[in-house]
Amino acid sequence: MGYAFGSLDELGSNYGFRKIRKPLGVTAFGVNALVYPPGAEGVFHYHETQDELYFVHRGTARVEVGDEVREVGEGGLVH
Repeated sequence: MGYAFGSLDELGSNYGFRKIRKPLGVTAFGVNALVYPPGAEGVFHYHETQDELYFVHRGTARVEVGDEVREVGEGGLVH
């Protein structure tokens, strides 16, 4: 296993998905960053067999899972 360093800014300046896996050489799992401007709405999606972990780095995220809706703040995690 090798090592790699990076930052969100190095991965692009656009809003939406910033792919992390290939630039950092990650092969054991999937990893992406989602960058949205304040007030933007995300997109609905789901996976039948894949787990996902969301980490809120800055700002807040409104997450709907089943019948539950939560505001997740900086440092928050959703699995």
